[in-house]
Amino acid sequence: YALVKIQKEDVIYIEGMKDYVKIYLDNDQKRVITKASMKSMDEKLEPDTFFRIHKSYIINLNKIQSIRNANGILGGIELPISKARLSELIKKINI
Repeated sequence: YALVKIQKEDVIYIEGMKDYVKIYLDNDQKRVITKASMKSMDEKLEPDTFFRIHKSYIINLNKIQSIRNANGILGGIELPISKARLSELIKKINI
């Protein structure tokens, strides 16, 4: 166990796993797993940069490459976007 400093701009997305979250980072850095809830992560992150697309995923808006068939594409990874959040996401990335 270690205290790891993470730069916000290195975060691609965050995945919820019950009482833990897994943070996926740029540049083939290792993923970081920490004991936290998605709600607490969502509250800590800047809403202009991070957006919760699904109950299990928060994405870095600067890393999104495209949206296809209600999936967001980030770094070649497809993540599901909930129907309830899709229109709000489209508004955010069209700013």
